[in-house]
Amino acid sequence: MGAKFYSALVLVCCICESLQFGKSLIVLPDAPTCDTNSYQTTKNCFQAYMNNFNISTPYVFGNNTTPGSFNQAIMNLLIQQGIDGWNQMCSWQFTLTNCLNAANVSFDACITQNSYKDWFGSADDDSVEFRTNYYITNYQCGPAYRTVINNWQCLLNDSMRDQDAIMNCYNVLNGDIQSGTEFCLAFDNSTRCLESIITRDCGRDTRGYICMVEEIALMVNTNVCTGRLRDCVEDAMPECNTRSYNETKQCFKAFYDHFGISTPYVFGNSSTPGSYMYARSQLFNSTGEAALNQTCGWQSELNECLRRHDINLDFCANPGSWMDWFLATFPDSSNFRTDFYIHNYNCGPAREQVRVNFQCLYNSTIKDSQQIQDCYRFLNNTNNANLCPEYDRTIRCLEEVYVRECGPGVRGYICNIEELGMSVNTAQCAGNMPDCSLFAVPIYAECRPEMYNNAKMCFDTFYKSFGLTAPYIFGNNTTPNSYSKAEMDMLMSQGRSGWDQICQRQFTLTNCLNSYYINYDNCINPYSMREWFGSPYDDSFNFRTSYYIQEYQCGPANRVVQDNYNCLMNYTMKQQQEYIDCYAQLNDTRDASQFCHAFNNGTRCLERILTRDCGWDVRGYTCTIENMALQLNTDACTGRLRDCSEDSTAICLPEHYRAAKECFAAFYRNFNMNQAPFVFGNGSVPGSYMWERRQIYQNYGQAALNMTCGWQQTLNQCLRRINMSMDVCIRPDTWMDWFLSTWDDSYNFRTNYYVENYNCGPAIQTVRANWNCIRNSTFLDRDNVTSCYRFINNTDNDGEFCRGYDRTIECLERIYDKSCGIGVRGYICNVEELALTVNTAACGGQLPDCTRFSVPVYADCPADMYNAAKVCFNNYYTNFNIQQPYQFGNLSATGTFVNSLVNLFNTGVDGFNKQCGWQNALTSCLNNANVNFDNCIVPISWFEWFGTPFDDAWRFRETYYRFNYECGPAKSLAQDNFLCLHNLTNLDQANITNCYSNINDTTSSAFCSSYDQAITCMENVYTQTCGSQVGGFICNTQQIILSVDTNVCVGRLQDCTALGSNSATTNPTIMSTTSDTSPITYLLSMIFTLIVSLRVF
Repeated sequence: MGAKFYSALVLVCCICESLQFGKSLIVLPDAPTCDTNSYQTTKNCFQAYMNNFNISTPYVFGNNTTPGSFNQAIMNLLIQQGIDGWNQMCSWQFTLTNCLNAANVSFDACITQNSYKDWFGSADDDSVEFRTNYYITNYQCGPAYRTVINNWQCLLNDSMRDQDAIMNCYNVLNGDIQSGTEFCLAFDNSTRCLESIITRDCGRDTRGYICMVEEIALMVNTNVCTGRLRDCVEDAMPECNTRSYNETKQCFKAFYDHFGISTPYVFGNSSTPGSYMYARSQLFNSTGEAALNQTCGWQSELNECLRRHDINLDFCANPGSWMDWFLATFPDSSNFRTDFYIHNYNCGPAREQVRVNFQCLYNSTIKDSQQIQDCYRFLNNTNNANLCPEYDRTIRCLEEVYVRECGPGVRGYICNIEELGMSVNTAQCAGNMPDCSLFAVPIYAECRPEMYNNAKMCFDTFYKSFGLTAPYIFGNNTTPNSYSKAEMDMLMSQGRSGWDQICQRQFTLTNCLNSYYINYDNCINPYSMREWFGSPYDDSFNFRTSYYIQEYQCGPANRVVQDNYNCLMNYTMKQQQEYIDCYAQLNDTRDASQFCHAFNNGTRCLERILTRDCGWDVRGYTCTIENMALQLNTDACTGRLRDCSEDSTAICLPEHYRAAKECFAAFYRNFNMNQAPFVFGNGSVPGSYMWERRQIYQNYGQAALNMTCGWQQTLNQCLRRINMSMDVCIRPDTWMDWFLSTWDDSYNFRTNYYVENYNCGPAIQTVRANWNCIRNSTFLDRDNVTSCYRFINNTDNDGEFCRGYDRTIECLERIYDKSCGIGVRGYICNVEELALTVNTAACGGQLPDCTRFSVPVYADCPADMYNAAKVCFNNYYTNFNIQQPYQFGNLSATGTFVNSLVNLFNTGVDGFNKQCGWQNALTSCLNNANVNFDNCIVPISWFEWFGTPFDDAWRFRETYYRFNYECGPAKSLAQDNFLCLHNLTNLDQANITNCYSNINDTTSSAFCSSYDQAITCMENVYTQTCGSQVGGFICNTQQIILSVDTNVCVGRLQDCTALGSNSATTNPTIMSTTSDTSPITYLLSMIFTLIVSLRVF
């Protein structure tokens, strides 16, 4: 089958050929239906376009040589008229697009893969290709116009003469698919193949163009590769002028001349004679470390040459440049370019690290070459979707190879080298690679010889005092002749006095260092012990870390160590595995944010173990020790670790502590809890606190709320009489001491105290109004409630945890919303945030703003008003022929308010005017009965009046106020633009939905700005089609929907009056005094549902 050329300049659309190979790849989302009139209009537009080419039906797409085909007609036009022919064709394309836009044609609905077949009798394949060609020509005549014009003759020539080479690219695609290669990877390969052909002749300025043409051809026919293709923008490079291009070539040629290689340049490896890497390895083999200085000198000369000519490397040294300059293959060209940047790193920022580790890096590269090659197996046959995680695995693998030979100090260096090799060629994995700083060792300045020798003498004396001989081994408590075992032996044999002796020796060591004015940062670094005493790499790191930690233990933390000496010693001896398990999750963690989060979790785990055995006093001590051990060796988690001071507490006076215990004991006796241990439990654990609470709720119903809140008030009065600091005396572990509770239960008892203070205080009206549904949901939906906490594990202040807690809150809100309605969202949000904030400030400012979903507690509506309002609304809904319980519904839900309303609006403006008459009668009815709008027309009213679901009740209320605006101040505008607004709402759901896509997960202050952006998006959707006059109208309707439910964004949204439409009052009650209603926005019924969804879902 012949190659297909899109508008002659596309070269070939390989994907179109592959779609013939596998029809199952044509997977388009279901498109909306195109009505008969629109379909005919679309056909007429395309018929007028096709008439320009003087070809007859049935239209054949064909290729440059197919008689009577579309492509042959285009090629004849371009050959005869050149660029003028291209401009003429673009003019016809613009006329076609304007024709479609003028008729408000839905492209997705009316321009399908079968359109040309239905309209003009084209074959199936040709029909697909005509549609594809339309979108590609839009790109060529639009964003890509300059590229086409600038490369006109070259692109035209390649389209005519390189058909065989282009067909080979199709064969690459076809062959890859037949051999089982994942389709998206095969597609990328074929695109790269095409790029290499065209850029070889036309230059790299066409690379991004070719990439875009191919990807457009794919994306308009299938979504199978969505999000998995290369970013074509990466391949679109501005021009490098000829002079700069040639000067760049000369600079690089002078550099390569040092290595004695000749064209065609081959990158190769150490065993490929005549290659660049072979010449490089020979140089290092013969001169050793001196070769580093020599090659870095040449690298410096190369950079100076490039600077002298003011070369922009991004433009003048692209991945294909070496193909042009030195006849290298494309892979070698890319490798030469990458090599340049890597050696800039080796000879620059990493120079000292390469020098220190030169021999081991060199040895490992030669000796472990096969293992190094094996590390790259993860990348073989990897498609783009999996590239980043597989590249991550490759980096880890390489690190382990080199660390085994050179120690952990080279881990960050290897990581940087590999990431640099990726990042200079593509930004595809930006943000998805491990943070190399996590394991990077700082490059220390040199330590002056006299300091170096004196520091060595000080440490040598210190270690000899433990009876050790070099090479010093750090080891552990059981490693013979190690530092750790020597210390432990002293502590075991001499107890506290042994600790005092260790601290005295530590002080002597520090005094020795200070007496010689040792520069700690430069002279006591991770490599020092290795160079001084021949210690292994890992031990050298551990010795340095140990020095600083013992400075803390013997100094600021000495009291904590002394007071908890026996407990800490017992833990050190008995709990080694438990300690290791706390940090198990760190082993495979490389991303900095995940690593810091995991480290915080590990520290918290260790704290729990130690406080369980030794008490609260050791929590801050443990936290500080662990943070020091990390921060001494990397700054990757700077600012992302927990504040250990949060875990260090002041002292609670013994008399206050005892009195507080009695207050709580009296409180728990109300729940039949008289004997320790106290268990927090749940509603199904007999004898537990939560079980006893549930029994009271079951026995007394809502009266239990008054009863338990009375006990809570008595408890607070008792605590106030003590006049103590709650933060100091009521800690998370207090119940462990008072009532022998477990640590988790102690934590829960303390949290429950503060939550019940909220329930019985600020939230008591909300709890009372929703008593049964909250209680039922808590006990009947317990599994779902529990599952919401899967997003979080242990508490720390890392951002990942806070985002997880945010998701937990949202999950719980949905569960209770389902039973109790949206009115409880703010309450649930507050309860969950309170449970966190009373225990830690870790997520301060990072959790959702609960006021966003808080519902005011409405005053009672007098019975006469209440009943009168019900009659008014019932008469209104009767007009729509719907039955109780009234449901809000949607366009397709028969028997619902929305469905009935849309059917009414389908009759045109008359239907709109009729609805406004009903709205007017409703508002007059309410006003005549003197109904208090604020108290009587509230979300729960519809639920109580008509059995309406909670979510629907909110929507009915919002609709009432919105229609007051549409049928009042905005009525004339709504009438004038009714048909446009109505049609657009029905036909452009995708864009309307997309406007609100970023609101559902928005928290805190960002909610209002996101809502405002959604309003602007909606304005753009409607004004582009209906005109600027509807901008203020759309703005007002969207703001009314929000403002009748919450005042959280008052003063923080755009001014709708600036858009030139009737203003909506911000007071719903005032708006209700006029009547007449515009459904336009309700014709936008889906819009309203979407807007409500930002709050409901």
